[in-house]
Amino acid sequence: MRYAGKLFHLGIGRKWKRQKILMVIADNHVITSLAETGEVITEHYIDTSRNYQKPYWKQGDPPLGPE
Repeated sequence: MRYAGKLFHLGIGRKWKRQKILMVIADNHVITSLAETGEVITEHYIDTSRNYQKPYWKQGDPPLGPE
């Protein structure tokens, strides 16, 4: 994906290879979902100092929030 004129690689996972996806991008926040079902599979916050972007949250991880 391109952000601020630079190419970034999002860590989504091999499980989703060859799947059609949708990305909702608001400023530096990216939500990735499956195109067919709309199921959210990951979220990213773009750090412009890094090329590879680790996911903030991935499907299957425990929910975020206070413990």
